[in-house]
Amino acid sequence: MPELSPPVESLVRLPLDMIKGTWPTTEDDRHRFYERLGLRQVEWDSSAVDRQEDERTVSHRFETPLVSVDGIDTMFRGEFLGLSLFAYNEAGDDGVKSRTAYPLLKDAISLRLGSPVEEWGTAREPACFWTTGELQLEMYCFQRLASGVMLGPSHAERSAANDREAADAQP
Repeated sequence: MPELSPPVESLVRLPLDMIKGTWPTTEDDRHRFYERLGLRQVEWDSSAVDRQEDERTVSHRFETPLVSVDGIDTMFRGEFLGLSLFAYNEAGDDGVKSRTAYPLLKDAISLRLGSPVEEWGTAREPACFWTTGELQLEMYCFQRLASGVMLGPSHAERSAANDREAADAQP
């Protein structure tokens, strides 16, 4: 088994700390949320995000206190929607770190939140999510072009509204 950096238990604590307390709504709330969690916003070229940003959706890149874990947050219509952490990244398909980490993370989160509400994907690229109050905690294992695990909480109602608007905007 490969050595995972950060250790699974260290990574699990961060999204679980994110879902504690009051979920941020405004930009000021987002800054306080970052401060509480030790996140640091960094400059980035947002054109790297698959979707096109507009006046409704704004994303920020951040670094975490954990080695080799960074992320992106999303504000939708001026309200904090959620964020994604990226960990166990490797160049190329079929990364051994992400394949090893995903089930360990799933088990560790399930011990605290119960079984995932839903699971989908494939054996090679599994995904799942948990719900806790108004929030959902999603996790994906990617194995194309590059591999890694994406994990993060979002506000369920705001996510659904964002998804509806994105679907309506499709030609």
